[in-house]
Amino acid sequence: MAINVLQKEKLQVVVDKVKNSSFEEKRNIFSQVQVDYFLDKILELKKVLSHKADKLNNLSKEYDELIWFTNPSEGELRLLNELVASSKDLRSSVIKTYILLNNTLGKRGLQKKK
Repeated sequence: MAINVLQKEKLQVVVDKVKNSSFEEKRNIFSQVQVDYFLDKILELKKVLSHKADKLNNLSKEYDELIWFTNPSEGELRLLNELVASSKDLRSSVIKTYILLNNTLGKRGLQKKK
């Protein structure tokens, strides 16, 4: 039994719809993979930043304990001087990291609007 012209056209329309739907699903899956990858990277960044923040908070607590130093010896003054120099270096590194992160996110339009 042969298919008439109208049936053949209708069959072609259905085939095209199925092909388009299949393509859309594949594209959506790919998009979802990209979104999942992006979200995973955000979680990784959050962990790194959280770890850095914890480290800085712990250092801050240790600095607070040093405020109560009384009558430090010459050796202790030298150590405190090293601490100040190292702290300045750390501060500079943290600021550079923040600026780099800020610029990177800004270029990609990922910053929260203020």
